[in-house]
Amino acid sequence: MKTLLILITLHLLLYAQNVGESLYENVLLKNIVEANQNLHKLEKTLNKDDFTNMMMSWKKVQTLYLAADLDEDYIDTPRYIDTFHEGKENLYRQLDRILLSNDALEIELFKNSTKSINALEYLMFKSGEQTHRQKEMVVYILKHIAQHLQSIENFYKTSQKLFSQESQKMNAFVMNALIESSYKLKEWRVGDPAGLSRKYRNKPDARRSEYPVSKLSYSAIEAILLTHQAVIGKQEFVNFSNVVRSAGADKELKNVREHIKNALKSLYKAPAYDFESQEIKELYKELTALHNAYYISLIGVLKITSKILDADGD
Repeated sequence: MKTLLILITLHLLLYAQNVGESLYENVLLKNIVEANQNLHKLEKTLNKDDFTNMMMSWKKVQTLYLAADLDEDYIDTPRYIDTFHEGKENLYRQLDRILLSNDALEIELFKNSTKSINALEYLMFKSGEQTHRQKEMVVYILKHIAQHLQSIENFYKTSQKLFSQESQKMNAFVMNALIESSYKLKEWRVGDPAGLSRKYRNKPDARRSEYPVSKLSYSAIEAILLTHQAVIGKQEFVNFSNVVRSAGADKELKNVREHIKNALKSLYKAPAYDFESQEIKELYKELTALHNAYYISLIGVLKITSKILDADGD
């Protein structure tokens, strides 16, 4: 009996380690390599469709970003790339002023917000004919983003062994990433523009969405949900669902998968960029249920301590 118990324990430990290695190979590394490839293509074409592809691949990297958990030097890297819901400045007004300036871009674009993917979206999709200065700013911002995306890829490529060690710690990192992502998805990316969040209850405004100029906020939401699906949905590769199953949480796993599936269904049915539609209300409902399934149900079963979420983010 003791021998059998030891074998089962060893099996589960090895299995959990395989989960970390598999997520590293099939999600983390795959997504950052794809993000860099899409960014380099965008640098060559400056095409709006290529911006969409780069943005969506970045959202996938951001959703399951574990570099900060493994090395504190990488905590701020995502903020150098993406400033959505950070601060209260009027970014568009600043960019319009810089567009009219003749000063060097190294001086004018000194703030991370003015070199972010959010600034890039505005410059690429704002109405009117694109000026030479505008194109220069786009190219400058792309170089800035490229440096940080490449640093993430370099870190992942040189840190592969970390994903096969300390399986319990890795499980906690993944679970907390899913919890944080699901909260920001339901509140910031859907609830705020739809007027469904506590902060903006009954005050919908699509300008609060993540990509209001390009109208690509739905695409960002889709990329995030697809990442959740890759991490815990039914896949051909080993993923976090194997950890959940090994803890005997089949019911909880089924609920999580249903909410992801239903959220995607509501998103795909939603009328083009209408955050006041019934479909978006249904999306918010499913995302709330998904977050609760992670934060209340799964975390209890897996006996993982959650991070304290930054509820406001301003």
